[in-house]
Amino acid sequence: MRAAYSCRITQLLSSVVVCALALVSGCSKDSVKGQQDWRTVLAHQEVTSRIDTTPVCLSCLSLDRVLKVDGDASPEAMDETSNVAIDSLGRLWVGQRNAVSVFSEKGAFIGSVGKRGSGPGEFQANGPMFTDARGHVHIFDQVLFRESVFDEKLALLSERLHAPGAIQDVASLVGSDSVLVNAEFADETRVGLPLHILTSRGFTRSFGADGDVIRAASGHLLRQVATSQDGYVFAAHRYTHEISVFAPSGTAIRTYQFAHSWRPPVGGVPSTLTLKSDLWGFVQDVQYDPLGLLVVLSWDPKSNWRDLVEERRDPDGRPYLQEKSDAVSLYKSRISVIDLNRQKVVSTVQVGTALWGLLGASKVYGFEYSALGEPQLAVFSLSLKLAN
Repeated sequence: MRAAYSCRITQLLSSVVVCALALVSGCSKDSVKGQQDWRTVLAHQEVTSRIDTTPVCLSCLSLDRVLKVDGDASPEAMDETSNVAIDSLGRLWVGQRNAVSVFSEKGAFIGSVGKRGSGPGEFQANGPMFTDARGHVHIFDQVLFRESVFDEKLALLSERLHAPGAIQDVASLVGSDSVLVNAEFADETRVGLPLHILTSRGFTRSFGADGDVIRAASGHLLRQVATSQDGYVFAAHRYTHEISVFAPSGTAIRTYQFAHSWRPPVGGVPSTLTLKSDLWGFVQDVQYDPLGLLVVLSWDPKSNWRDLVEERRDPDGRPYLQEKSDAVSLYKSRISVIDLNRQKVVSTVQVGTALWGLLGASKVYGFEYSALGEPQLAVFSLSLKLAN
């Protein structure tokens, strides 16, 4: 019941208020810490928890646009991308075709890093990126298999090569120079394992298989990842809407499962879509809040998606579906806030704007479109407000 919740206010970023939840009287930090913590499962065997998807409050989660970057502000055409990071100065680093553009917290173009090439600080295909505790931005190249690190003055600090493999997502491990990487590698020591720890010595540890099952097929290893301040790992399965939790050692301790508004694709990975099949959704991003809240961004199929596509045939006569020219998207974006201790969805919001990623636990970015259909980067504050 909504009235049973009280909230403690914490400032996650300088201007965004977010509530953490407690089913106890009072809102002190000690009372929050005194609740049963999801980490206590470490004393037992791995646990599977079913998330109660009935929100505590249907209207307590809100999005407010705080910034829009006009495409004209960028030296090259703005592309829709999931490769965006926010640095310690509040600036946005946005992966583009040939470089990474940097914009101020007010949306003004500041400069860019890299250009197309293979030399120091150059990119063949800039990919996932994150900001570490020192404010340095790490950018992974999907073709060169290289991590490049830039400082707040946009200067290249260092680079390191990594094993060849397709990287889906990355997250910093707080308090170290190590990086959590979700990637698909073909070498025998990492095949079928989705999660990897990258250090100055290369990949030192790989883990995260689904129980005793090794799935090496493309798509089965895709995860969206996040880490806690004390080194716990959260890995959201891309298509099945399951979230696995691992201790800092890599030991699986819990899997959260919750009902979704879409059916996972047959076999757990996408296949050829037809008008008779169900359009699958997927998890786009995940972030962890220190008080036990997990923020999950997913893309849910629109109920009328079949009206937004048309059937065509390839040169060999095989049918396929193509999105109609006037259809902006087949998906709606959903943000859900989950209380891990209670195994419950606190609140959720669904919007038509294509939200592409989370910037921490209290900001989200997406793309809106000009009258000419050109994408424009938009940043929203994410606020959760619950009545006592």
